Amino acid sequence: MNVELMNKLRLSLDMRTALLETPDDSYKESLGAENAEPFSEMDAGTYDFVMLFAKDIASLTEHAPKALKAVKKDGLLWICYPKGTSKIKTDINRDRGWKVVKEAGWEGVSLVSVDDAWSAMRFRPAGMVQAGARASRAADASRTAGVSMVKEIVVPDDVQAALASVPEAAAFFAELAPSHRKEYLRWINEAKQEVTRAKRIGEMKEKLRQQLKRPSDKPQA
Repeated sequence: MNVELMNKLRLSLDMRTALLETPDDSYKESLGAENAEPFSEMDAGTYDFVMLFAKDIASLTEHAPKALKAVKKDGLLWICYPKGTSKIKTDINRDRGWKVVKEAGWEGVSLVSVDDAWSAMRFRPAGMVQAGARASRAADASRTAGVSMVKEIVVPDDVQAALASVPEAAAFFAELAPSHRKEYLRWINEAKQEVTRAKRIGEMKEKLRQQLKRPSDKPQA
């Protein structure tokens, strides 16, 4: 079992899990799912965690509908695709190949590395993503209008998941002044495209690992 990977994917052992089209059984072992019950299309909408491996657009087009139906509305859906540096021939990358998923009403919200060969993008229903963005904008508007500020800084789920994979980055972020933490989160929330948001979250993680206080800061030469 790969605890670090499970933390990145926000997977816990009490979740009902479906792993689809896994390249080999080692991935089931890494995710503690080697003894999980076989996936059944009869149980659509009942899985807490669904992970689909798609080596190319054709594979994604064939299997994505099954994955989308399997996951609960508030569940975790991850779709893995080959890294550009892997030896797997593919026509999918972070920015292209997701038409079948987007047309079904899902948007990418975060990106993690699974191993040397695979990356995974997490998807949520577009309505849930937009609702979160609207809530964030409403909070910003309230502060601008002079409404008393809530002391707690709410960190989005995808940012929390990314920081959980790098403890030193998470620790440094927690120690930052509230103004610096809000600056990072504003930078993330201002991304208009989900792929841009995922890219910025990755950059945020690296900047925090280097102990840079602001997203605009550059590492010293």
